[in-house]
Amino acid sequence: MSVLLSHNSALEVLRAVPPQTGMLKALEEPFDMKAAASGVRCVRDALSSCGALRQRPAHVLVGPSCTRGARGEVRAHQTRCASIPAGFLRWVQDGLLCCGPELVFLQMANETSLVGAAVLGFELCGGYAHFSQLASGFYDRPPLTSREKTGNALGKLAGVRGKRRAAEALDLVLDGSRSPMETVLTCALTFPDGLGGCGFEAPIMNHEVVLDGRASALAGLSRCCLDLAWPKQMRAFEYDGAAWHTDARADRRRREALASMGWTVNVIDLADVSDGSSLMGAISLIEGVVPRAGDGPIDAATLQALLGRLLKATRFGLGLNAALFGVPVGRGVVDVHV
Repeated sequence: MSVLLSHNSALEVLRAVPPQTGMLKALEEPFDMKAAASGVRCVRDALSSCGALRQRPAHVLVGPSCTRGARGEVRAHQTRCASIPAGFLRWVQDGLLCCGPELVFLQMANETSLVGAAVLGFELCGGYAHFSQLASGFYDRPPLTSREKTGNALGKLAGVRGKRRAAEALDLVLDGSRSPMETVLTCALTFPDGLGGCGFEAPIMNHEVVLDGRASALAGLSRCCLDLAWPKQMRAFEYDGAAWHTDARADRRRREALASMGWTVNVIDLADVSDGSSLMGAISLIEGVVPRAGDGPIDAATLQALLGRLLKATRFGLGLNAALFGVPVGRGVVDVHV
């Protein structure tokens, strides 16, 4: 019998163990839910030696014949699936498994708001993981999944509750975000007006531009990466966070190099992303250039309300000590941002 962590607990483990460590290998064969343990004692015993999970109650997935509900330190979630397809679970240690990112996205999409689910999707499909109770705390890591892979996974999970809600949230997600604030900015720009967003055409996140000879000489680089880019329109937004853009001179040269190739790059900072009126001013820079769905500009108050929900969703993280949880991570394995 194996304990199968799900929902919040599986998310905690996925955030706690960077994939750079080579841990959390995917199970390459289907998992029979009859082998999923649900007893409080079984769960307690399995977690006693696991440093990657500290939050309680522990959320576990149980089979159709088991009873769901809360029992002390354990909350059991019942699935109607007789088995979980290969590749959907991760091995934590002997007797302990956790749901993989695609399954966790489905589970959490039904536990939070549509906005919160989309923000989580950006994280799972992006190059960062939350670690801090501070609004901006995260560390770099390779994407755990992608929008396409998650969509394919939803199609393989027959009879699972909440697929429609998860699919609706996934429609809002883009691959490639590298920070919570890039996620907030992108959501504000691309969410439909029904959610309070601007409805702009989706950008390519962290788009790589190969510089020509002149631009390369100006920047001292052979290529540049743009946070949010619309290549067809040659427009881009850069989020200027103090922890990431510390060399103002190098940033200026890089933008001059891109301008020499016809790119228009506008800079947005924390003040813009935190204030609806400021962001409306920034939006005017791409208005009429980047295609936009909907009936036209939203008002600053509506945008401010969405920004508040997005910023709140990015705080759904763990403390630094809780995120790495004593997992042996060598120097250079993860980059931490505060």
